[in-house]
Amino acid sequence: TSNMQMYWLNHGKETATVTTMNMMGMETSSHTVIKEDFVYTWDSMTGMGTKIKVDMDENDQNINYNNLDDDIMAKYNMVEEGTEEILGKKCKIFTMNYQGVQSKTWIYKGMALKTESTVAGVKTVLEVTKIEEGAEPPADVFELPENIEFKDINEQMEDVDAQMEEIDKQMESINEQMENIPVN
Repeated sequence: TSNMQMYWLNHGKETATVTTMNMMGMETSSHTVIKEDFVYTWDSMTGMGTKIKVDMDENDQNINYNNLDDDIMAKYNMVEEGTEEILGKKCKIFTMNYQGVQSKTWIYKGMALKTESTVAGVKTVLEVTKIEEGAEPPADVFELPENIEFKDINEQMEDVDAQMEEIDKQMESINEQMENIPVN
């Protein structure tokens, strides 16, 4: 079991998530901050961090439940199943079956207050246990720690691409050399 605290600013354009877990008597925490088109992640145990630039407008992994249309509903095989209260909030219930993931989500004002999902036979439940509308999140929850160097995933992928191109060139050279070896 883990505990997630989620904070939103500017209607979700900036988000911060702190996940804490107690494993074998040690408490760990991981952090995710999304701001200025970057997703930053780090954890308290290793002190390692990553960042990746994303175009939040083109990121189709996030469904805007306030603006569902027939195309989105069809793309994700979504069905509205009625309503139910969670924490005293009237939620719309949506089921979805997309790329092997089956889920049921309770939505209040565009936010998921509960999600049950099954992937490869493993069921996961995320449920809000407390909601404060109109609350000001702590300012420091959106700050990036100065003692962590964030490795840029995009740059690492470019390095991998460059290395793969070099390997391809070396393989071509080896193939050319192999073709010129006389065979008896």
